[in-house]
Amino acid sequence: MSRPKNLAALKRYIKEGMEFIFATHGYQAHRRVVKKQTNMIAFREAESEGIKWMQYPKAKDITFTDEYFSINSHFGNELRYYYQ
Repeated sequence: MSRPKNLAALKRYIKEGMEFIFATHGYQAHRRVVKKQTNMIAFREAESEGIKWMQYPKAKDITFTDEYFSINSHFGNELRYYYQ
């Protein structure tokens, strides 16, 4: 399956059970998709029992490469999700 190049393709690409490596400011964690909705994704980190919900960002706030997609947060952080 080819890597997504836009938000619509990303929504089709993501499936429950899929894993990503999440990275930001020196923090890195493996996240597995446990629930997918039309507007949100729920992740579970390997080190955590709880889940973390993420709303899909606006198309202008997301960048795609062959290795990862990144979200430019409103706090000035870049949140990277590396494909596995």
